[in-house]
Amino acid sequence: MGWEFSSGGSFGSERDAHDYAERNGIDRRDVRTRRKGDRVELEIRDSAIDDRRLQDRGEGRKDGWGA
Repeated sequence: MGWEFSSGGSFGSERDAHDYAERNGIDRRDVRTRRKGDRVELEIRDSAIDDRRLQDRGEGRKDGWGA
């Protein structure tokens, strides 16, 4: 059985994506990134999100969701 992931948005770099996850207290083991052209897609394991409201300051984000 695999893990379920949800989109965390697009970022300008892998570092921006990981910084966003870290600011929101999400362990690096609960995220994965995929390069798509000039951007990086962040995916967060559903069980790591729970009901928390993720904080988004828009730093490095290209699109996606945030609080």
